[in-house]
Amino acid sequence: MICKGINRTTAAMIVLGLVMSEIIHGGQTRKEITPEWVFSDSAENISAVPTFKWLEDGTLMLCDHRVEAGRRTFERFDPKTGKIAAMLDMPKAMTSLRSLRNAKNTDTLVALPWPDACDDRGRRATYGFDSTLFLLDFATASFRKLTDTKTEEKSVRFAPDGTSIAFVHDNDLYLYDIAHNSERRLTEGGADTLLNGTLPWVYWEEIFNHSDVGYWWSADSKSIAFLQTNQALVDSMFFVAFDDFQAKISRQSYPRAGDANPRVRLGMVSVADGRTVWASFPASSYEYIVNVNWLPGSQSVAVETMNRAQNQLDLYLVSRADGSLKHILTEIDSAWVDQCQPVCLSDEKQFIWLSERDGFAHLFRYDLSGKLTNQITKGEWSALPSISFSRKGLTAPIAVDEKAGWVYFISTEKSPLERQLYRIKLDGSSRQQLSREAGTHNVSISPDLRYYVDQHSSLSSLPSLSVYKSDGYLLKTIAMARPELLKPSGLQYPTVSSFTAADGLALPCMVTKPQDFDAVKKYPVIIKVYGGPAAPMIVDSWDGEGAFSDQILLNLGYLVVSFDNRSSALVSRKRSTKIKGDLWGRVELDDLLAFVHWLKQQSYIDSSRIGITGWSGGGTYTLLGMTRTDEFKAGIAGAPVTHWRYYDTKYTEAYMNKPEDNRQGYDSTSLVASAASLHGRLLLIFGTGDDNVHNQNSWAFADKLIEAGKTFGMMIYPMRKHGFEDDAAKIHRLKTSIEFWKDNL
Repeated sequence: MICKGINRTTAAMIVLGLVMSEIIHGGQTRKEITPEWVFSDSAENISAVPTFKWLEDGTLMLCDHRVEAGRRTFERFDPKTGKIAAMLDMPKAMTSLRSLRNAKNTDTLVALPWPDACDDRGRRATYGFDSTLFLLDFATASFRKLTDTKTEEKSVRFAPDGTSIAFVHDNDLYLYDIAHNSERRLTEGGADTLLNGTLPWVYWEEIFNHSDVGYWWSADSKSIAFLQTNQALVDSMFFVAFDDFQAKISRQSYPRAGDANPRVRLGMVSVADGRTVWASFPASSYEYIVNVNWLPGSQSVAVETMNRAQNQLDLYLVSRADGSLKHILTEIDSAWVDQCQPVCLSDEKQFIWLSERDGFAHLFRYDLSGKLTNQITKGEWSALPSISFSRKGLTAPIAVDEKAGWVYFISTEKSPLERQLYRIKLDGSSRQQLSREAGTHNVSISPDLRYYVDQHSSLSSLPSLSVYKSDGYLLKTIAMARPELLKPSGLQYPTVSSFTAADGLALPCMVTKPQDFDAVKKYPVIIKVYGGPAAPMIVDSWDGEGAFSDQILLNLGYLVVSFDNRSSALVSRKRSTKIKGDLWGRVELDDLLAFVHWLKQQSYIDSSRIGITGWSGGGTYTLLGMTRTDEFKAGIAGAPVTHWRYYDTKYTEAYMNKPEDNRQGYDSTSLVASAASLHGRLLLIFGTGDDNVHNQNSWAFADKLIEAGKTFGMMIYPMRKHGFEDDAAKIHRLKTSIEFWKDNL
């Protein structure tokens, strides 16, 4: 359940500069933040850093979208010399592209965006325009048209050797040979119900973190492992679009809790002759394939499978030659288990595995017989680059330098709110913290393991981008944070604190106060919530859109606060799993009430004017609070799940089991059943095109409110999906929310 690059224009940059100049030199006027500005290029530009990709030779490919389009290009940074040089003649490339495209479609395109795909050597890149695939040669700044079809080619990936490209067209996998300028179809039978190399919705959303690439190149570029999906038995959801005179109906395959899932199997297709070898898993031996990774020698694939109950994860090696299986290990948990991307070492005799078996996420070293060699990290903290939103899985270590014996990982050891870079020896000795600044460090290590890029930010620090040597020595700051751009806005930063839950557990919270805050006054307060498992809101990282939107409310005299309950806060797996069978139920409600009680103890809070709001799971949490308590005067629930029977199999059943196995849990957490108990003024918001939390959820809840004679507000956004993509809808939603708070809080 998730809400979800950067388009800059010369005009936006000029306007930003003029506004800042007037405010700074005038010395009197404070720039008022408006909804229009929050979603403008100017606002996004403040926290932007260059997009980057490590290349095979250890250099860094960069594109700085903060630079006006007319002067922008792709650059290459060499950590060995410290020099940055242009790697593309952008005007020449644009001229080449225009010659191949319909002119009317290129009038507004001044510079190329970041490529859809780029080879590891930085020689070529692909772009999709007008359902046509184009190939860019960086050295000659020239384009070549690769396809010309009515439907688009998607999920484009270069072979590791850069000689060919794979892509998906009409649900089949294709290969394009660059040197011979030829295209071949690698799979057959692609259709709406049979997918090759592309993913069904539930895999896209809940397993592969919004990536639609369902295939993986072998390191020797001779084979492609891919998923084939049969979703003929999966139920459908229908959407109506009316942006033309004739209504258009689209269909989505969507497995609801308790219903049939798509059936997925793994194939390995030979690039040379198109022969496919299928993994020989016994029929019905698994429900989900949750990870696929080639071993370094390209002769076998590491595959993880999961059962329907999601309490057992199995790791196999699958032979490229004949599809035979070798079982390596099984991970079992009484509540649920998450997939982990294993890192196989180059000797192909051992691998690194991430597990929460001792209550925290830690690294373990195994040999390929499944025998544990040693536990690498341990302690009451988690060793993880991230736990993906909505429990999509534990991420592997960032990198392993086998020659030097180092494992690089991100840890919460310093604070559950921070993400710091560490390294440790394979035997678990000599742990070192490499990052220094408080906050969050998103790190990417070069292929040669000699350097890393660190994108750092915090709740009060704008993002910066720097390159370091692998021992933590700073080589160059590519993009410095620019706090001076925030000064005219009078932006206020949150104060992080904690409160105590009913059972004595300390949980994080934060409070943001207006610039002219007066502790003697009583302030209305708006609680921003999410509350889902392993999806914390209180993280020490920059959130520009959230901070700017909050500032509007602060300027109107509200306090804005947030907190994390025990399942979202990542404080302890033992505490988190208490929600099993009762998702967004009694445990989460008790933590919400404990936070409200803490708020009421603060002398500056007006206890009669407490509001609550959230999107997706936060919308669910909002309705939970407003139907099971009378603590809230008003609330805005965006795209809420109102009955778990309406939501998808993978997410729901991990925490709730199948409906027939937990009927009481589904009934007790049903917000549709408790709608008649609504307290306070409600605004319900959703989009009619939401393919994640279907509007069936909101319609069912609204219908019960009507039956109970409960008046409420509703804002419906035509054809918008779960994460609004257009600025007009985002601006309108923010304006609508502001007006609602002014009228009701």
